[in-house]
Amino acid sequence: MRMKYIFLPLMLILASTAFRIPQKLVGRIIPVTLMLALAIGILSSHYTFYQKVMSHEQEFYDPDTVKLMEWIKQQPEKMVFSGSMQLLAGVKCCTGRPITNHPHFEDSRIRERTLRIYQIYGRRLVAEVYQILKQENTTHIIVEDSICFARSNGCALKDLVDTANGHRTESGRYPFVSKKELEFSPIPRFCDVMKFGLFWITLITYYVASVRRVVANEHQLVVQVPGYSPKEDDAYIGVSIKATAGYIVRFEPFAHADRIHHMLLYGCDKPAYDSSFWEGGATCAGASHILYAWARNAPSLSLPEGVGFAIGNKGDPVQYIVLQVHYAHPFSGNVRDFAGVTMHLVDTRPANLAAVYLFVSGEAIPPRRDVALNNISCTYDGDAELTPFAFRTHTHQMGRVVSAYFKRSGQWTQIGKRNPQWPQLFQKIDKKIVIKKGDFMAATCRFDSHDKAEFTPMGSMGTAEMCNFYMMFYRSADSQDPFPWGGGCGGNENEELVAAEYPKDGVSLLPKHPEWEHVAHQMDKPFGVKQRLGVSKVGDHKLGQISGLSYGKDGSLYLFHRSERIWDGSTFDQYNKLQDESAINDDVLLHVDVGIASLKLRSSYGKNQFYLPHGVFVDDSDYIYTTDVGSHQVIKWKVESGNLKPVFTLGEKFQPGSDTNHFCKPSGVAVSRNDGFIYVSDGYCNNRVMVFDKNGKFIQQFGSASTMGREASKPQLGTFFLPHDIVLDNKLRRIFVADRENGRVQIFNQSGVPVQDVSYPSLFRDVYSADYDEEHGLIMIPGSRITENAQIEAFVCPAPSFKLQFSFRPTDSSFKRPHIIRIRDNVVAIGEIAEEGGRLSIFDIVTQGHHPQVSSKELYRSPDDVNDAGSPFFITLLVIASVLIACFVAYMRYRDVSDGNIVDRTGFKPLKTDDIPSDNSDEEEEYSRARP
Repeated sequence: MRMKYIFLPLMLILASTAFRIPQKLVGRIIPVTLMLALAIGILSSHYTFYQKVMSHEQEFYDPDTVKLMEWIKQQPEKMVFSGSMQLLAGVKCCTGRPITNHPHFEDSRIRERTLRIYQIYGRRLVAEVYQILKQENTTHIIVEDSICFARSNGCALKDLVDTANGHRTESGRYPFVSKKELEFSPIPRFCDVMKFGLFWITLITYYVASVRRVVANEHQLVVQVPGYSPKEDDAYIGVSIKATAGYIVRFEPFAHADRIHHMLLYGCDKPAYDSSFWEGGATCAGASHILYAWARNAPSLSLPEGVGFAIGNKGDPVQYIVLQVHYAHPFSGNVRDFAGVTMHLVDTRPANLAAVYLFVSGEAIPPRRDVALNNISCTYDGDAELTPFAFRTHTHQMGRVVSAYFKRSGQWTQIGKRNPQWPQLFQKIDKKIVIKKGDFMAATCRFDSHDKAEFTPMGSMGTAEMCNFYMMFYRSADSQDPFPWGGGCGGNENEELVAAEYPKDGVSLLPKHPEWEHVAHQMDKPFGVKQRLGVSKVGDHKLGQISGLSYGKDGSLYLFHRSERIWDGSTFDQYNKLQDESAINDDVLLHVDVGIASLKLRSSYGKNQFYLPHGVFVDDSDYIYTTDVGSHQVIKWKVESGNLKPVFTLGEKFQPGSDTNHFCKPSGVAVSRNDGFIYVSDGYCNNRVMVFDKNGKFIQQFGSASTMGREASKPQLGTFFLPHDIVLDNKLRRIFVADRENGRVQIFNQSGVPVQDVSYPSLFRDVYSADYDEEHGLIMIPGSRITENAQIEAFVCPAPSFKLQFSFRPTDSSFKRPHIIRIRDNVVAIGEIAEEGGRLSIFDIVTQGHHPQVSSKELYRSPDDVNDAGSPFFITLLVIASVLIACFVAYMRYRDVSDGNIVDRTGFKPLKTDDIPSDNSDEEEEYSRARP
């Protein structure tokens, strides 16, 4: 293959000559002689180069790869290298040095090792990346083009960390990693053909000390509503926490405009009250500093490189964080809100410190005006130079445009301009502008009051209006703070000047952007979760313990219950074998339509076919999959002539086991829409998930038992203490497992590699069931109360962060023993296994409707770019985009495609065996660990 590089120029010359004058090539000695002479000349002049090419054991001569191999040869022989399989195969062939993985697919141990190594390309914290590599005795990691794609400054350890969980900023910046902490490769690029350097290769040496410094340099601070339900319109609350020392570089909100009007994050020397929570609009006892503001579903905000908000350090004016939350309306139903903000901090002081300057007007808006302007102006008299880098606008429903400018030497310069009806994010300022001492600053809000009969006052209530422009800026960390008590302008220092000279562009309307306005739309009716019905009987069927639920493709519901059979301490012997092997003499699978006030029975199945029902799943072809903890089997059924007929059976009847042909009390089952693979949570004895293909052939298993002792408070990812329920995200190919006794939901990729877990030990100590919905995210429910007086609630954690945002419970009663939860669209079904029998509750989540996801990049786009599709600039962009697409296609041919590739993401003990302790339900159900 390498010979083609030698003869390629010759072949091109000969081919072109033959194409143009074939008759002169055939039978003519002179032209052929000339061609041969030319070939000999080229070979002679490049003889040394060809010798060098042929001396390397590789198909292509790539100088950077050669340099890499030569560099590796210079390192101590004990060094161990990790990276992609393809590159490491070359390392092994060319250098003979130890590697952790390579493409030897016949060896199962090598495959498993490669799978472990490839976890570094997934959603991992820096500490986890280090631990994965440390387990394989890795000393060096080779980071390739697929990780460094589109990074203009090379790549580093920071680029192995994913954006989706807030571990890294959207821009790829990870400010706490410095070149001093890592040893970088002397080889700058993997391929120097690309002009803009789309391919880099960086060799990073891992040292325990350096990684520990990196981990210690980053932490998160979360301020969260502790579960609040507003009782009146325009309710305000405050949540206070002590600030930890550091510098905020990123704000990540978790809230939704369906529930919340807006949130403001304040920095205080002292909070308004000594408590951590209060009702009312109070924030700080003294000086207050606005740190962040959110409304209308705005996305996260990452600060520029080298910029941070100083909090909690000695001498900082911010020693406490106060989150103010405004609720427009009370919720309907028993709903509690858990919204909040995650702050990402670094320990090292950045070169520049950030702050927010607020322009605010208190002037009432006159009625019957198509255009009503509220003006604000002040002169900046501080010594420090201010560099605005982001801005946010805020009004209520009447606002149309909000802008701000500053004037120097007769020249007006725009700070920012935005439609306040769009998502109220902090929009980034593209060009650098600097405000200096003596500059005149002004802002204006344009309102439309044509349908108002009286003056509209300014105020915090929803019936009033607001005129706010938040200017986020930075100054040198070495300069004096010009606003030690908080920066703001609340008047109109020079009314005549603003009225006469304020730029017309600052008050002109921006083009319509309906998708942004839809995302930002706030509810015109109260958010809530309303209980539609709660039943313990369907037709003539009295419900037993409801162990499983599944929605059909048409929205109908399948109920899997146990009739009169109860799981208690005598149900199984010490070897997990069922004591009573008689089948249940009733139909235990009910197919129902969910009506407004009742359930309508379509059909019932399963008489004398089940022993102790547990999980059920119905696929899009109406095949039914069930798990039976009594028979230790998973069965695929079809409905034929009104009866259930088995298609195939997994597991041996009444025979528990831990090999690939047996189950031990399998708890849940789910089937992928993508490939028909069957996922089974084999929970009560084996603590694993088993995967089968659509025909029932075993594919793989993953998971192991969690250990007791030190890890009990924070079990290791990928271990289980009773995997009790399992559901799938077919779109993103994720697996959600309710890890019951560990009190969490674990999220895995389709290969069974753990991505993250979701747990809130202060709110629940177990998770019996969970489901995933594209719009609402993860919904989960515990099976017991965390304290004697607490109420059991369902908890909703929207994607992608899976931070808890709200909870709900019934209005007509209380949950007693929830066992299974399922959601379809906005309808939630919850089945219980209480002592007196089963109960099914149906809830409706009342929202404004599905909100399309708009990327942060799209939302950050300058308003001036909204409708420029016909401009020459846009055409130029199309041409550039076409070239980039062509380059990207070429890149895709060589990229290393691995599961969880970062480039693909823009900007997861001993077991007792009884049922319930005193109320006979499902093995402390099902039986559980001892309660304190």
